Amino acid sequence: MGEAGINTLWKRPENGTYYFRKGVPERLRHLIGKAMMQVSLRTKDLAVAKSKHKTVAAEVATQWAKLQQVEFKPIPTTADDRRTVSLSSKEVAALAGELYRALLDKHKHDAGPAKEWEAKLKKLQNALPITDRLPEAAKWTFGGPSAIRHNAIVFCYEDVEALLAKKGIALSMPDHHRLCAHAAKALAQAYEVLIRRANGDWSADPRESRFPPPISHTGWRKWYAAYCKAKLPEPSSRKRQEGVLNAFFNFLGHEIPERVTEEDANRWVEARLELVSRATVIKADLAHTRSFLPGPMRSSDCHRILLAGSWSIMWTRKRSTTRLSCRPSRNASTTSAKPVIFLRQRSTL
Repeated sequence: MGEAGINTLWKRPENGTYYFRKGVPERLRHLIGKAMMQVSLRTKDLAVAKSKHKTVAAEVATQWAKLQQVEFKPIPTTADDRRTVSLSSKEVAALAGELYRALLDKHKHDAGPAKEWEAKLKKLQNALPITDRLPEAAKWTFGGPSAIRHNAIVFCYEDVEALLAKKGIALSMPDHHRLCAHAAKALAQAYEVLIRRANGDWSADPRESRFPPPISHTGWRKWYAAYCKAKLPEPSSRKRQEGVLNAFFNFLGHEIPERVTEEDANRWVEARLELVSRATVIKADLAHTRSFLPGPMRSSDCHRILLAGSWSIMWTRKRSTTRLSCRPSRNASTTSAKPVIFLRQRSTL
């Protein structure tokens, strides 16, 4: 029962509803994301269930045949030439936006025949949520959201893989599926724009602003190598800096400098103060990261940290030198709780 390739009519004991069940072939599991396909037939009548079972079985066979058109290779998670990253919702939308802009840029001077884009848009409908479909396609495909995800993978797999390879990153299976779903919506939006252009309407797309700007996924090691090439730090300094930076990004759980936030810096300070002295935090943990890191970790005219509420540590930049001065905080409290870090952003390298 439930082996790959075997259709099963199954009755749920709890409520008597019949289900279609079929084991997912091994070669498709990395795309479908499960080992067993189970679909409710929405009936407790055996005769009706048998009739629906045949229809669903045919739908499943068609879907899986389409999935087999995808180049079958496991979604990379530890590829030698790609770093595996986790994506926030904003980063997923930004990557989908890159696919949208790349397609429009490719046809920025000539949109071609409208019927070509209309055919692509029609073909893409089953990979879109109901709310994003054309009126004539606004009905549930077999399998509901699961089928929509599968169709998005079929349609967008190659485009998504090409984009990820270009950026030198790999994704986990859930993130890959999320990106395919967003990519399908982004491509549908691009097709609609190209249809308008092909018909003579070259006005701007009012919905383009929904995509965040492109986000860099360059890891800190590549960034740090560029910093070292420009600043030429001493070998001893480089060794210490690399150690601190490696520990810092391991603590954050990612390697992307542009994703570092002020909250990340606060958490880092708090965690380090539980393990090491204030002097180590000041002279190593923060001094090394602030040397090159963009965003909240960069020092500006003033890089101030209030540690345990009792001391105000102030870095001031004067010409090419950095001076460290420590003095009691005016509003110091001897029983202050968590340390707070105040940072001002400066332009990146």
